[in-house]
Amino acid sequence: MELTGRCLCRSVVFKISGDVIRTGHCHCESCRRATSSPVTTFLCVATTSVAFRGETLRHYASSPGVSRGFCGNCGSPMSFATD
Repeated sequence: MELTGRCLCRSVVFKISGDVIRTGHCHCESCRRATSSPVTTFLCVATTSVAFRGETLRHYASSPGVSRGFCGNCGSPMSFATD
């Protein structure tokens, strides 16, 4: 399977090649604040299955062991990684 996407300003694009491990929805306080929405829908893939191109993602450590990647130009949330 191959999935592609981009941020709002098109500075960062991603390509996922491989299986989606799982999908879900989160409504924790951290996810609600990071996305300015009542719920966030997400998908999980292996780190080796995703490639980002364009501008380098900026990262924010939103809680211990968590890194949220976002576009440095438009602020679109682009990734979430845990230790």
